[in-house]
Amino acid sequence: MLKSRLIPLWAALLLLFGGSLGHTANVSTQSPPQADKAPPLEGSKTVHLVSLFWPPYVGKELPYGGIDTELIRQTLAEEGLRLQVDFMPWPRALAMFETGTVDGIYPEYPERGDKHTHCAMSNAYRTTVLSIAESVRKPLEWKETSDLSRYRLGIVRGYLNTPQFDSLVANGIITAEVEPTDVINLRKVAAQRIDGALIDPEVFRYLIESDVSLQPLRDMIALNPQPLADRTLHICFHDDARGRTLRRIFHAGLEQRGLGQPEKSDPQIPQQAISE
Repeated sequence: MLKSRLIPLWAALLLLFGGSLGHTANVSTQSPPQADKAPPLEGSKTVHLVSLFWPPYVGKELPYGGIDTELIRQTLAEEGLRLQVDFMPWPRALAMFETGTVDGIYPEYPERGDKHTHCAMSNAYRTTVLSIAESVRKPLEWKETSDLSRYRLGIVRGYLNTPQFDSLVANGIITAEVEPTDVINLRKVAAQRIDGALIDPEVFRYLIESDVSLQPLRDMIALNPQPLADRTLHICFHDDARGRTLRRIFHAGLEQRGLGQPEKSDPQIPQQAISE
């Protein structure tokens, strides 16, 4: 399993924007491989993306729109482009992307490319983990994903989890309750209304520290020590001439930052914002 070499993202975010500590991006000092030169971009130099509230990665109320938004903004800025992001509930974001009115949607898992009608999936810009939040009083015991069939688990509407897990849910082997947010699922875990909830560990840590409704419950829920899977995060650009050009430009920017490969997709904390 890939391990982050940095401090937890929620802690880094609080330190960074609290002004007590700054972090520079972990950019490779070696010259990156030469990317294929993208053709000139036709149309607006503003890249219009859509996303959701998934802290600390993305969110309208987060500083600079979240650490993923800032990473993408800086990457595009290095290639001479500006970023505009609309934040909304994930099902609505997915629907908006499908209409073709925006250039792309993020963060996406790689298998979403097969679910969208038109998706030009970017290289990974980050590697993260999918875990399970559980009750401290009743920890889960499992080894294989199929072992989770003995539990009732919470998932978020519209989210992909893992292909195997989602298949087992679709076939009725794993019982899953669907809610609109991670916060609701965590409350249900604390009340033992469900046995566990699938969640990114950095999202879990951020919500536990920052959501007022969860703070009294922080000693009642924890992350199961066994992760469900490693996950990579991507931008799904619209699969047309403009979208494919934006993807190549984004890849060039990632290479300039020493990113774009799974082993180099550790969380990057922005040193300073690039004004739009």
